[in-house]
Amino acid sequence: MPHAEFLPAQVQYLTSLIHLHLHGFGGMEALPDWIGNLASLAYLSLYDCEKLRYLPSEAAMRRLTELSLLCMCGCPLLKERRIL
Repeated sequence: MPHAEFLPAQVQYLTSLIHLHLHGFGGMEALPDWIGNLASLAYLSLYDCEKLRYLPSEAAMRRLTELSLLCMCGCPLLKERRIL
């Protein structure tokens, strides 16, 4: 099964989305800043995103005012940068 390299842009219009679980996005290197537009997002989980290096900008993350849980596992490049 090929790894996804990016999150489809259509997701940014799901502003009432509460839970986003990304599993196996092994080719994705960065989460887009438009993640900050998901104003209702309360739970974000990232699993086995092997090439993920960058979370959205600090400004985008601050717009996630409902976010109460961020889980990351299998994202070794984020760990190397001491983001976790």
